[in-house]
Amino acid sequence: MRRSATLAAFSLALTSLLTPLTSARAATVKVAPACTPAHIRLSLGQSQGAAGTFYYPIIFTNEGATCTLFGVPSIRAGLRPVAKRPPSYVGPWARNLSMGYYPALHKLLHHQSVSVAFAVSDPYNYSASQCHPKAAAGVYVTLGGFAKGFVVIPHLTVCSTLPDLITRLVVPGTSGV
Repeated sequence: MRRSATLAAFSLALTSLLTPLTSARAATVKVAPACTPAHIRLSLGQSQGAAGTFYYPIIFTNEGATCTLFGVPSIRAGLRPVAKRPPSYVGPWARNLSMGYYPALHKLLHHQSVSVAFAVSDPYNYSASQCHPKAAAGVYVTLGGFAKGFVVIPHLTVCSTLPDLITRLVVPGTSGV
């Protein structure tokens, strides 16, 4: 009698442990595939300035089927691309201010957007010998394997010797913040 009671209690305990596992399998969420450069259109949002820094929202808009992306874009100022020639960069890569933060996975429906508030320090905050200001036509942007392109930014001037560009994690919406 004692064995059958122990066996019944064990069976009940085992069932209560296995039920959540089988329910978890049944509730598995299907994740959309990763975005590709063919899906994503890059554009420039409304720029703003504060305390010697200019902020340019770079917008990633999904033009294809539902897909996902995440991360911090690599950004570098440069001259306008010329077909079949390597990019002409102006100055160093943007510094990533999101180190240590966990990127969110963004699920983008057709025509939905995420953005980053790319920042440029005013090159005239520095001496010309420190900064070596140079005009650029825009920025080269790469977000992992999700997006790649050139975004035109009118009247962009950057330091060619100092790391005065800043990038962060992509966020929902089109403002970059």
